[in-house]
Amino acid sequence: DTYAKLKALHAAHRSARGCAPPLELAALSMSLRYQALGGGGFQLALPSAAFRVLASDFGVRAECFASPLNCWFGRYCSAFPDCDAAFGSLGSFFDFQPRRGAFEANP
Repeated sequence: DTYAKLKALHAAHRSARGCAPPLELAALSMSLRYQALGGGGFQLALPSAAFRVLASDFGVRAECFASPLNCWFGRYCSAFPDCDAAFGSLGSFFDFQPRRGAFEANP
């Protein structure tokens, strides 16, 4: 269920955001932004089994290109950090400068 996923992401990242919009306002803003692009996901995501292997065998903990609607990990880079941050976005991949870690990037 999409709403349950958004609610969990919002709750998980509440303390990191400081003053953040309430869940319903954040979800509305984010969904309107993606809807303005013409609909749902534009990502060719891996199956869940592949994500589990990446996490368990390679220590992957974040995605380079995702959204609150299609992320598998709770941390991800997204196209719209201004409205996705409330759901765990790390910002734009093109501004992302991790010091260490393993990350998933779809082709």
